[in-house]
Amino acid sequence: MGFHPGYEVDTCPICGAKLVVKEFMGYGINSGYFSECPNCHLYDDIWACGIRELTVGDWKSESFLSDYGTPTKDEAKIEKRNLRMMRHKIWQEKLRRIFKK
Repeated sequence: MGFHPGYEVDTCPICGAKLVVKEFMGYGINSGYFSECPNCHLYDDIWACGIRELTVGDWKSESFLSDYGTPTKDEAKIEKRNLRMMRHKIWQEKLRRIFKK
C-alpha cells in the first residue's frame, strides 16, 4: 500500500526527520492535527474533522475526506487519487534530494 499520512506518523517520509505535530482541540477533545517537517519543509499534513489536505514539495492536494466514517464511492476515489499523487510526489522529492547531494 505504501505511506499513509496520519496522526501516528512521526517522521518525514522525504528526509526522515521528526515531524512537528500540533493538535487542534475542540470542547476538550482532539478534533484534528497539523504536522510538518521542520528540516526539509517539503511535507505537511493537516487533518480536521475528517477533512485532509496534504503538501509535498510544490504540490498541494485538494481538500478531501479521509480516515473518517464510511466514505462514498466518489469520496473513496478522491482520497485514493490524492494519496497516489502524494506517494508519487514523495518519491520525486526523495530522488531530487539524493541527486542534489
